[in-house]
Order: sequence, then structure tokens, then C-alpha cells
Amino acid sequence: MEALVPFTTSGQLLNCVDKKMLVALRDGRKIFGVLRSYDQFANLVLNDAVERIHAEDEYADIPRGLYLIRGENVVLMGEVDLDFEDVVPLKSAPIEDVLNKTAVLDENRAVADSVRDAVLRQRGFCTERVDGDVDVHNYGHEPSTSAFTRQQQVQHAEQLKRDAELEAEAEAALQMEQQRAYIMQQQQHQQQQQQQASELKAIEEQQMLMAQQQQMAFTQQQQHLAQQHAQQPQHAQSVQPVQSMQTPQTPILTPEQHQRFIHHQQQQFYQQQQQQHNQFRY
Repeated sequence: MEALVPFTTSGQLLNCVDKKMLVALRDGRKIFGVLRSYDQFANLVLNDAVERIHAEDEYADIPRGLYLIRGENVVLMGEVDLDFEDVVPLKSAPIEDVLNKTAVLDENRAVADSVRDAVLRQRGFCTERVDGDVDVHNYGHEPSTSAFTRQQQVQHAEQLKRDAELEAEAEAALQMEQQRAYIMQQQQHQQQQQQQASELKAIEEQQMLMAQQQQMAFTQQQQHLAQQHAQQPQHAQSVQPVQSMQTPQTPILTPEQHQRFIHHQQQQFYQQQQQQHNQFRY
């Protein structure tokens, strides 16, 4: 077995990674997909790959998913311009219709090839294909001894379509479940925020009530102190006469002042007696 010769220009594929590429294979197939990886032998790994088949002016895409291509089967590869990707001079058609037309074209081509091969043999020429070569005109792209029948091709395409639909449904269900979980999480978060807000509001109301009670108590205390302060002078004034009555001051008199005081009292007494006598007289 000959040693594999590395693909020396595989380094040029570095700029093609993560870009949508068109790969033409040696058996005639056309594969579209995003280039994810490659190696030194130009073995390619395409993601979201589709195989495009043509029949006259119609085409159809068969999903292939993750696709591995051996480097020695690559004939041509080029980057797809995304701005002109949809500008195709062909119209899209169902896979079954395109497969039926392809089968008819393959049969007509096979008949024409057999006639041509017979003419070439009669004239001493060899045919282009020998046993074991790949039949590029057959859709299955397998040797003619194991080619798919038309019904098998349709069934295979339908199975791929069903698989793609199931995968899309599973992905949609997963997205819905994730969205539902996200909504529930948001609702729980909102409930927690509302509960925290209500608790903070209750705490603020309690603090305001306590502040009002403290203010009222302080006001009452100030009023009580003001009343006590207002009552203190009156009490002092009412107490002073009592003290003066209880403890009268006795002035110290000299002998002369004492005699004058006695003489003055005697005169007052005589005058009072005289007035009383005059009253009784008249």
C-alpha cells in the first residue's frame, strides 16, 4: 500500500473555516455546508450539510447534517457568496419530483451511453467505463451493481425529511421548555421582589409610627415641663406671705422710740374712747 501524500496546500483552507462552502466531489455530487475542520490530507468536516440535486430547471436539497468528506474525493471547492446565495436560475421543487425526473434522465442517459458504447466497440474502441467504476449518471453514486432503485431513493429522501422534521420539533420543544422555565424564573423573581418591597414598606411604616409616637411623647413631655415651669412662680408668691405671717419680723426699738410708740398708742386709745362716748351721748 502506497503511503499517503499529504495535501501540501491545505493551509490555504484556514481562511475558509466557519464559512459556507460548495464542494464538488469526484462522483458528481454537490455538497453545501459550513466548513468546521480539516487536516493535512484535506479531509473536510461540513456542518449543516445539504446535497443539491438538479433535474432540468429544478433543484432540491437533501439534508445530510454533519458530513465528512475524504480529501481525495474533492474535485473543486469554493466559498458561497451569501449575498447571491438565493439568486439561483433554477426553481426549488419537492425532492420526490426532482428524484423522479432525475431517474428518467438517468435512464435516457444510460440508453444513450449503451448505444454509444456498442458503436465504439464495433469500431474497435474501448468504452469509457469498466466494471467497478463509479456510475456518475446514477443518483445513488454507487457502482451500478448496487445502485438504489427509484423507490428506495424516494423512501430514503422521505426518511431524511422525517428525521429533519423530528429534529426540528425536538429543538422547538426544547426551546419552549427553556422559555417556560425562564418565564417561571422571572415570575418567581418578581414575586420575591414584591415580597421584599412589601416587607420594606411594612418596616418603613413601623418606623414612621415609632417616630410619631416618640414625637408625641416628646411634645407631651415639653408641655408638662412648660406647665411646671409656669406654676413655679405662683407657688413661690403664694408661699412668701405665709412665711411672712409665720415668722414676722420684730424691729429693735430704742427707749425713746418705745416711749413714743406707747404714747402714740395711748392717744389712739383715748381718741377711740372719746369717739365711742360721743356716739353714746348723741
